[in-house]
Amino acid sequence: MKTPAAENLGLSARYAFRELRGGLKGFRIFVACLILGVAAIAGVGTLASSINEGLRANGKVILGADIDVRLTARPATDEQLNWLEQQGTVSSLIVMRAMVHAPAVDMRLLGELKSVDDAYPLYGNLTIRSAEGVHIGSPNEFLRYDQLAHGALVEQLLLDRLGLDIGADLIIGDQRFYISGVIEREPDKASQGMALGPRVIISDAAMKDTGLIQPGSLLKYHYRVKLKEDLSIEDFRELAAAEQTDAGWRITDSNNGAPYKEIC
Repeated sequence: MKTPAAENLGLSARYAFRELRGGLKGFRIFVACLILGVAAIAGVGTLASSINEGLRANGKVILGADIDVRLTARPATDEQLNWLEQQGTVSSLIVMRAMVHAPAVDMRLLGELKSVDDAYPLYGNLTIRSAEGVHIGSPNEFLRYDQLAHGALVEQLLLDRLGLDIGADLIIGDQRFYISGVIEREPDKASQGMALGPRVIISDAAMKDTGLIQPGSLLKYHYRVKLKEDLSIEDFRELAAAEQTDAGWRITDSNNGAPYKEIC
């Protein structure tokens, strides 16, 4: 007596042989779909690997340093800063969101404010479009204090939304600025995460004059480190774990310069 499983197997075999009487023409669509599916999976895997490898290869430029040390709402102490400077060249910056007021049109816009020091950027180049032309390199000359106002670099989106042009005035906090140029390319932008408004770059001295650095302000202090030649990323992490146990900072390195953009 045949079991139900044997009967089902025999029925399946009969159906299969019946379909094969007309040859393999009926399988053309199936085979084509199978080939396309395998090719798509292989293509996605190759693309993802290429993107991830590109992020790793350009990690120093994307991050803006070998090491990025971040503190929220408070700056590093003098002792911590001295320790970082012993590990290599340090560039400090502050990132926060702030309202940008254009007095000429009496309009306000939320901007992503970033203050930088004279060492910025440690890796890569900032591309700036000004009234004199395109400049590639340090932004220092565009951020200087001139005619009772600090210079500020802005993204084109800010000019478009406020209807302004290069040379127009802005008020951020308690300080007046003049737009000295447009940010065409910001090398470390990918490491800053999601932006809710157009970028505005000012000097660290100008940031202090805005009056925005107050208790309770949501500030992110970044300390970028270009490591000494004889110091590796792994060595830095080991030293930090051993010597800065209570620092309370978050460390990101150039091996994963854009951690939130990793392609799975």
